Amino acid sequence: PAGGAAQKVTLDYTVSDSLSASFKYDNKGDADPITTVGITNVMGAITVGLSADDNDDWDASVAYTAGALTASLATDEESAWELVSEYDLGGGATAFLTTTEAEFTAIGMSFAF
Repeated sequence: PAGGAAQKVTLDYTVSDSLSASFKYDNKGDADPITTVGITNVMGAITVGLSADDNDDWDASVAYTAGALTASLATDEESAWELVSEYDLGGGATAFLTTTEAEFTAIGMSFAF
């Protein structure tokens, strides 16, 4: 509705140590409301996530963690994908590599103090 107040509801439910589900309703004020449901499953070093909304949008991701290394791949309904790898160097320093289908690649380090 025009001039309407923003409404947002988010619910997360932990089904088990490895499985969780989520629900989100958001109208962002004047926009049509969007309802999104998602599920995440952790299987040892691998995490798989799926979500979809009532606008036929969806997201899928898989991540792998081994010690200080984390790598993830995500895609969506438009086949937009992103590959991210990070290596924790300790002391708040992380080396990373990010690349996307849009021919964007970044290699660098980040620092958290």
